[in-house]
Amino acid sequence: MMRGKEMSGGVVDSFRHWGSKAIAPTVSARPYWWILPLLIYTIFRAINVLMISLASQSEVIPASQDLESLGYFVTKAGPAPPGYLTTVTNWDGQWYWQIAEYGYPDRLPRNSSGQVIQNEFAFFPLFPILARALMSASGLSFPIVATTMSILLGAVCTLLLYRIVLRNQSDTLGALIAATCLSAFTCAPVFLIAYTDPLALTFVLLILAAVLRRKLAWAALLLMALAFTRNIVAAFAFFFAVLALIEWRRRRGQQRFVGYMLLSAWSASLTLAWPTVVALKTGEAGAYLVSQQAWVTDIALIAPMRFIQRYADVLGGPLTATVLAIAWIALVLRLVTIGQPDTTLRMWSLTYSAYILMATNWSPNGLRYYLLALPVCWPLATTELSSRRARVAGTAALALLGLLTQWWWIRYVLTHSVEGMSIP
Repeated sequence: MMRGKEMSGGVVDSFRHWGSKAIAPTVSARPYWWILPLLIYTIFRAINVLMISLASQSEVIPASQDLESLGYFVTKAGPAPPGYLTTVTNWDGQWYWQIAEYGYPDRLPRNSSGQVIQNEFAFFPLFPILARALMSASGLSFPIVATTMSILLGAVCTLLLYRIVLRNQSDTLGALIAATCLSAFTCAPVFLIAYTDPLALTFVLLILAAVLRRKLAWAALLLMALAFTRNIVAAFAFFFAVLALIEWRRRRGQQRFVGYMLLSAWSASLTLAWPTVVALKTGEAGAYLVSQQAWVTDIALIAPMRFIQRYADVLGGPLTATVLAIAWIALVLRLVTIGQPDTTLRMWSLTYSAYILMATNWSPNGLRYYLLALPVCWPLATTELSSRRARVAGTAALALLGLLTQWWWIRYVLTHSVEGMSIP
């Protein structure tokens, strides 16, 4: 049993701090701490700009009659060859452009047979709303505004991760290594693209910073914003439930346990926020779900089952496909958590990656979802390796490998090439 004072006041205390210091990690006394992490970010993004510009020169523009069969939606056609700005507003960027320019439709669009076709309601509204506001204020076009937003948000993400790691480990080198690993991740060029990933990662890092500082009210508010950015608040429901279980097992007090359980329930309820808005807008209760099904017809199955069904024949049978699926899940969960010393960050990487593994198709286009799992090589970012020279050398090798894989992602996943693999 907990004492009455702790039961009555603890949870309230957790949700009471609303000042400006609630979510920002403690800032170093050094006045120019931000220069090195931003320099690292800028170098990688400059190289990515060159890569995208080069790859776009050989990009193939599908014929107009082939666009629908390829799942290629166009708001405003670009030149041929496309060039940089057209490439960074491709694919989902075209849908966000459509929403920013024209808003959402009043009803679900259907084909001649009455089936719901791919439409704007599958895309969450906060990113295009912000883009529309900045377009109106500046008079600039969507490609300029949206890609600038992504670049700046990517810089914010880099600084947030740097501060979180520095605060947790008091290790400047580790914080710089974490920033480098984030910028070197295979899909980090998404920080240049008109996608929601940078905005979603910003909210994720702010929520994690709030949780690490026990400012749960701020986490609850930020979850509301995330609920209209990306459909990942369900991952936070699992994340907070796991943290609550850890607190219960440690028997350190009811305050954090109840706070985490409340946040878990809050996150679960927020998964219905955008679907409810879509239902009210269209007058159809399942409008969001059927919009998603226009892309993934077997959405009712979890991703491993979809993988097994689709590739069992190619891989030699259901048993082989099942073994490979289990091995892939184990490998991903191990890679995102290995060497992570902080329980909160480790549980986020674990629960979010598990959510992505269960909810999204396994394909090259899905790699970018793992950007939000904080793909940092933690053994390098922590003091697990005693030699600073070994940590720096390992990070340099990882950065070079990252640039090579970024070229692969840009050339064969982002751009529509003859050898193109899939839609990012």
